[in-house]
Amino acid sequence: MNKMLSFLLIITTLLVTSGGVTAETTTSNQRPVKVAHVIKKTTYIKSLKIKQSKLFANFDYIQWYTGKRADQEFLKDCKEECKGKDAPHYAFDGYYIRNANPKIRTLLISNKAIFVVQPLTSAGDVQFNKIVTKQEFIKYFYSKSYYNQAPFHIEIKNGVVTKLTQQYIP
Repeated sequence: MNKMLSFLLIITTLLVTSGGVTAETTTSNQRPVKVAHVIKKTTYIKSLKIKQSKLFANFDYIQWYTGKRADQEFLKDCKEECKGKDAPHYAFDGYYIRNANPKIRTLLISNKAIFVVQPLTSAGDVQFNKIVTKQEFIKYFYSKSYYNQAPFHIEIKNGVVTKLTQQYIP
């Protein structure tokens, strides 16, 4: 019996530490509560839609690379235009974007979502990491600014987007 109990304890520990089981915590009255796993993706937002007072977005996931890794991935994808001594051998502006799968995913955006954007001031300066309301975000998204075409880093909990952070593009 003790061997079986020890075996089950070891297996349970391995599953929990290897990510095989959703983490749990307890509340003050000691009931287990599941802790949501956060998924982070980099994406283009293709469109927004309000349906029954809920905000949905169509997302196109991308791969975002910076630094030396951006150079490596750029050169993997670069074909004819990278041949020759005058051809580019590095990612421009220190980043590279690949869209390996153009599949569009529609996700609900939480009513409590955090929206972080990089808008331009009237003087043309960037306001880094400005937190805006949902209504301000919708207006910003549909503005004609170049910056609203930049990728976003999103956080997803239980299939619902809880945070959207616009990536600054130099």
